Amino acid sequence: CVRGVNGPTAYIIENNDNTTCRFTWLLNVDLKVRLAASIFNQ
Repeated sequence: CVRGVNGPTAYIIENNDNTTCRFTWLLNVDLKVRLAASIFNQ
């Protein structure tokens, strides 16, 4: 189980045409977990 803290979030809904749309969900989450620097340096 990983617990974290949710920050601000946003939903963006854009019309593609008359029948479809694009849904984008932006999340800002601090997982409170230490990750090895090698993961980010790849």
